[in-house]
Amino acid sequence: MIPFLKQVAKHYYKRGDIQKRCFIFPNRRSMVFFRKHLAQAVKEDARHVPLAVPRMMTINDFFYEV
Repeated sequence: MIPFLKQVAKHYYKRGDIQKRCFIFPNRRSMVFFRKHLAQAVKEDARHVPLAVPRMMTINDFFYEV
């Protein structure tokens, strides 16, 4: 069984232009795991293209910013 955040990371990495997106998570722990899975997706890619990290924040940070 593939973890949900790993599926999401692979999906958006394959779509491209991930650095233009903003991901909002329920807590910081899920954000850390998403970063880990995104790094793994980049590592598994044959191109090994460097990637600018997309914007990530928790729902609390998002509401504070709005």
